[in-house]
Amino acid sequence: MKVDFLIPQAMILTSNQRLNPHVKAKKTKALRQLAESESRGLRGPTPCRVIAWLGFQDRRRRDAPNWWPTIKALIDGMVDAGVWEDDNSTIIQGPDHRILDYRCQKGHVYVSIEIGPPEPARSSFLEHAKS
Repeated sequence: MKVDFLIPQAMILTSNQRLNPHVKAKKTKALRQLAESESRGLRGPTPCRVIAWLGFQDRRRRDAPNWWPTIKALIDGMVDAGVWEDDNSTIIQGPDHRILDYRCQKGHVYVSIEIGPPEPARSSFLEHAKS
């Protein structure tokens, strides 16, 4: 399952921005409302793994995790719509952030939230870490 968004650049949040708290709150609210309206009526599997795919108007190099504030607001909006009851780590693995080789409309960022089955638990890693 996936939910796609074409987000105007003016709505985007990144971890490098130093925004006035009121401006940040308005952008966060707008992103949450967008995600809620686009995903209303959808139900995601529980537990699941989420991958956030990002597409831009050009092919410059980008730091995918830098976009987490936008992705977090979108996922919160999906929770508001009832896709999941919550976005804690027992319900959602991730989100992982990935850059697409895709060119979208100028002045926008394309975001695709891909929802799939969870990865198996890594108990062998935990056992190794204890020794």
